[in-house]
Amino acid sequence: MSSEIQWVWHQGQLVQWSAARAHVTTHALHYGTAIFEGIRAHGSPRGPQFFRLGDHLRRFAESARLHRMQLPCSMEQVRQACHAVVTANRLEAAYVRPLAYYAEGPLGVPKADTVQLSVIPVSGALPLVNAELGSVKLGVSTWRRAGGSHALPAAKASGAYQSALLVAREAKLHGYDDGLMLDDRGCVCEATAQNLFLVRDGTILTPTRSAPILLGITRDTVLQLATALGYRVSEEEVPRGWLYTADELFLTGTSSGVVGVGFIDHLPVGDGGIGRITRELQRAYQAATRGESFREKAWLTAVEGDDAPARPGGDTAAVATRRSALEGVSP
Repeated sequence: MSSEIQWVWHQGQLVQWSAARAHVTTHALHYGTAIFEGIRAHGSPRGPQFFRLGDHLRRFAESARLHRMQLPCSMEQVRQACHAVVTANRLEAAYVRPLAYYAEGPLGVPKADTVQLSVIPVSGALPLVNAELGSVKLGVSTWRRAGGSHALPAAKASGAYQSALLVAREAKLHGYDDGLMLDDRGCVCEATAQNLFLVRDGTILTPTRSAPILLGITRDTVLQLATALGYRVSEEEVPRGWLYTADELFLTGTSSGVVGVGFIDHLPVGDGGIGRITRELQRAYQAATRGESFREKAWLTAVEGDDAPARPGGDTAAVATRRSALEGVSP
């Protein structure tokens, strides 16, 4: 844990980091029955601002519905909790993770009855764009992405990342930064935690919405930005062979932004660096997170809250104020 993080929202209230615990019989720990979101609050001269908060919370609610999970509180209360953990920890920028999971109960696959919800902040140390990596190296994995008849790819669920872990480990063994998954028909899906884009003859391509992919918020942002910049954008099936003839490849995700791909299966993409269009979209995405145009300002939500509470051992009045603000959130 970063020394900056002292407060977590857990079971309906702000608690100190060490108090946010789950029992060893927690159903999600054994069977992966949890859903989550990853939301960025970017620093600005006006203070931290969430990027597309409403869209992330809508996907969180949709993930719960797809898994028939009854959340213990409303989306408005989750929204308040996201604001509270940023202000309580005095974070200038943050990655915030709402997490809902089936709680402790008898062992066995039939789900537990109780759902618990936490909101976990991480200080804004994650780079917006992995500039220090330059372009990354990808390899096509031997592991396939489960389709809609085997899983729910549209839900951001913890259990779905078990296969991603296998892909990531295989990629590291072969000297790649990450792996790409194909579907059962051999078409390209996504990386372990990022969506994939290709550039061919000036057209920007990405796997179709009907593919077994997570419909990323950053993916949607880039599609809108590319269209606004005048590029032709197409969502369609992407055969594996197109990876090796693409002019550019790049990845998108909340934690990483827009990341150029320099090598695929040890073959260079273009000159092995970050392509011109990728760089343009990196700049456009960074500008969007700062709300540099009127349209993009609608994507930003200023973090709300009182002054942050004192560190443990100090005045706890502000913590009590925040708890009362979240009154009515079920544990």
